[in-house]
Amino acid sequence: MKTHPLAMSLVIVLLIAISAGCSTPAPQMSAVDRSFVTGKPCTAPCWYGLELDKAKQETVLTTVRGLEFVDQSSIRVYDNSVWPQFPTASEVYFCSKSEKHTCNTAVLSEGELKMLWLSVEYDLTLSEAVQRLGEPDYISYSSYSPEARSCRFVLYWPKDHIFVENVNATDDGICQTLKSGKGVKANTKATGLVYAVSEVFTGLELRSWHTSWPGFAER
Repeated sequence: MKTHPLAMSLVIVLLIAISAGCSTPAPQMSAVDRSFVTGKPCTAPCWYGLELDKAKQETVLTTVRGLEFVDQSSIRVYDNSVWPQFPTASEVYFCSKSEKHTCNTAVLSEGELKMLWLSVEYDLTLSEAVQRLGEPDYISYSSYSPEARSCRFVLYWPKDHIFVENVNATDDGICQTLKSGKGVKANTKATGLVYAVSEVFTGLELRSWHTSWPGFAER
């Protein structure tokens, strides 16, 4: 019995379709970095396998180049950067490829990772950060830009090597609220996460503008 060529072709197509349906698709990385809340692939202040005081510059570059949410054309290395705690430092600078296109910085000194400054592109509230880390040891608030009404509000967890910030470049309402001794709303959004070595917090504690945590405003 002869099989019609068209029938044989249909059988082959059907088998390929079934095989494709049964295969497990390769896992896709998120287009937005949510590692702080997921704890994957490692818990903060570890970031995608990069650990403070351990990761070398080449390791940082290799890691960033392998992240799907990073705009590869944005990656830059800046040598001879100056930071208050690290007179001789280098930076690995990179941005996301989302519509927001926010940017991030890895600071290295003496060949090792000292600080990661990360933008937050998803809805992370300060109350969620406090739920994960506990109440902050202290806070600070100041004008973000001397040329406009603005506010930079930061919560610090030195033992966890983390601080979380809310930056508003066009409104100083949060700073005015804190200045009056009141707490901020629990649903206030975090705009940045910073993972840093102990030297960064030691330098901050020597300054006069940090103050105690007032808690969140009552509803």
